[in-house]
Amino acid sequence: FRQPFGAARQHLNHELARRRATQMQHVHLSHLFARLGYPHAAQREAELVRVPAARMLSEIYGRLTAGHDAIDNDQLDQVVQHLTECESLMHRAIECGALVDPWNVVGFAGNFSLFPALENSVHDWRVDELVELVEQVLDLAARAWSESAASDNGALEQQFSTILSRLAVWWDQFSTPTVEGIQRLVAKEIEVSANLVAGSLNAWHKAGAASGDIVFWRLFVEQLDSSKAFQLVIEALLDHRDTVAAMALMMQWVSQKDRTPLEEG
Repeated sequence: FRQPFGAARQHLNHELARRRATQMQHVHLSHLFARLGYPHAAQREAELVRVPAARMLSEIYGRLTAGHDAIDNDQLDQVVQHLTECESLMHRAIECGALVDPWNVVGFAGNFSLFPALENSVHDWRVDELVELVEQVLDLAARAWSESAASDNGALEQQFSTILSRLAVWWDQFSTPTVEGIQRLVAKEIEVSANLVAGSLNAWHKAGAASGDIVFWRLFVEQLDSSKAFQLVIEALLDHRDTVAAMALMMQWVSQKDRTPLEEG
């Protein structure tokens, strides 16, 4: 307090810290409500924060949850709209600065420069947020594609494969997996896994395989060579209450953990 305006500066710092803490609470609650499937509650929390990123992320997570709910309720046609809106909101958020520009990941090695010197840079947590968000959108598209294949809906299969392919081309151009310290996300691998799983599930549907028919899956199990492929097919089997085949595929995954790591995906 022996400096000019010392008390005023201390009050200002305390006020800024208090406001930042309050904003973080509202943002966290907004994302939590969105993921739980309460879009109106999420929107109310997001509107209390005068930051576009909070509101736009809340909207995207709300649509992701709505998409998974639609799959659970066998309303696959609604998922197309949810995915299209997620894609549009992501591009808008990047363009307006609500989300970090993906080119910054390669350009600044996933760091945020406080000053020109490299040693004064810190890890840019917005990059982690973007990678997680893109992965969840890709996962929703892959799951919807698998479910439409399992129900032999060729028209929806084509729509979901187109969306997933478009997202994969857009994301992989940024070469984020080449940056050390950033979560590895190759969209093309998810697309390839989804295509493989969709083909096997479609064959499973057309063959009329009974629940627990492990012999049928022996024809395809050697083709499942990624964590994402195992995840998609096991999740689809669990959705169709085929726990026996799902358990067998889980054991197959464990037995080949040397080439299909369990910690990925």
